[in-house]
Amino acid sequence: PIYNASLSIYFLLVTRCHWTDRRVKKIEPWLHGIPLAWGLVTAITALSLGILGNAGTWCWIAPEYGRYRFIFFYGPLWLSLIVLTVICLIIFFEVFRLEKANARYDFEQARKRSSIYLTDATQSSSASQRDAVRQATSQAYKRTRQVALQSFLYAGSFYLIWTCISLTRILEATTGKFYFPLLITAITLVPIGGFPNFLVYLGPKFVQEMRKWPNKGCIKWMKESVASNYDDYE
Repeated sequence: PIYNASLSIYFLLVTRCHWTDRRVKKIEPWLHGIPLAWGLVTAITALSLGILGNAGTWCWIAPEYGRYRFIFFYGPLWLSLIVLTVICLIIFFEVFRLEKANARYDFEQARKRSSIYLTDATQSSSASQRDAVRQATSQAYKRTRQVALQSFLYAGSFYLIWTCISLTRILEATTGKFYFPLLITAITLVPIGGFPNFLVYLGPKFVQEMRKWPNKGCIKWMKESVASNYDDYE
């Protein structure tokens, strides 16, 4: 979870603060080092304190040491969820602001181009001008919606994965019981936590390949999406 927070911070620095790669590299060791160090230190500490045991679903911090569960894992997890949500909102409103500014610029350009052909008695030219402005507005806000959707899909997948296990532990601590459907969902989602993020990441490429090859199957679209993404980094 802390690694997800680091990735969201990186994304914020690049998109909102417009940091260059050289500047990001100066703090990159911290973005990698803090999550790795926290996991290593808490694991060694839990082992040395002898608090590991049967956690009901797997071997982890035993139920009688609940405060260590919160300090070592659930506290940082919930803080990461808050950080991720706040950063998604900041990025969304920043993109919205930029797109709105771009739309105003496009309006002016469209109006100037239309005014070349506009005469006082020509209503059709005026209609063309309004259509050009309307089209520029639609394109600008379409991109904003796409960015916002992908940002919230990342946050949504993170919430989906970690909300179930959080509720499981909260109910265990308060009632001493496990709720089987919630427990099964939690122990299924946590080990495959990276897969939903992978799907969200490939989503735009996948849709692009679907439109490009409408008669191909899902496997073909997925292969082309991965290959296209790899080519972007070549």
